[in-house]
Amino acid sequence: MAAELESLHKRLRKSERLNEILKNGKLLLQGRDMIFEFIKKSRNLFDISEMCETLEVSTNGFYRWEKAEPRGREVEDESLKKRIPKIHDQAPGDYGHRPIHDDLMEGGYLCVRDRTLRLMNELEISGQ
Repeated sequence: MAAELESLHKRLRKSERLNEILKNGKLLLQGRDMIFEFIKKSRNLFDISEMCETLEVSTNGFYRWEKAEPRGREVEDESLKKRIPKIHDQAPGDYGHRPIHDDLMEGGYLCVRDRTLRLMNELEISGQ
């Protein structure tokens, strides 16, 4: 009886952890990279194998993704993320994504306005 009770408690704890993973993993519809990014950020909260199983991705795939070199766009995004705050801080008043985009283009950075807006949102920089 005690062994059965312990088994039920163990299953309950696992179900609660899986439920927490799913509550925190609202990115299931956002693609594999977003899922892997969530797993990476949550590795101190949950077991990687459990997260991979719950989010239906392979553990090997996660580790391969983690070791992979950054792709071209990721490298460019990091470069833009360094430049955007500088432009925003030097600008008069609230500088929105359109003027920042224009300044980036004048500075030789090639990107579209939507990308500028996305990066500003990631950096939590807003303008009027």
